[in-house]
Amino acid sequence: GPIVSNATVSSKAKGNWLKAEVIHFDSNSIIVREEANERVIHTFTYAPQLKAKMQQISDHGGYQYGDKVKILFQPGQTVALKIVGKPSKPL
Repeated sequence: GPIVSNATVSSKAKGNWLKAEVIHFDSNSIIVREEANERVIHTFTYAPQLKAKMQQISDHGGYQYGDKVKILFQPGQTVALKIVGKPSKPL
């Protein structure tokens, strides 16, 4: 494929980090509530590079209701580029 310098990758990867609480999680999407405004709900699908990781997390029980996560996304889009946060243990 084309050679991409690190500079273009990192600037392109920048977006907004959303601090949120998990409402529902599965291997295809995640539904979260904004920490700053609890009435605001977002549904994100996963960027291709994130899919395998989310499948792995899902296989191990996934995120539980109320788990705290940070989601990196491009403004105006509903694709999660990165998700940070430790899944809690399933009850």
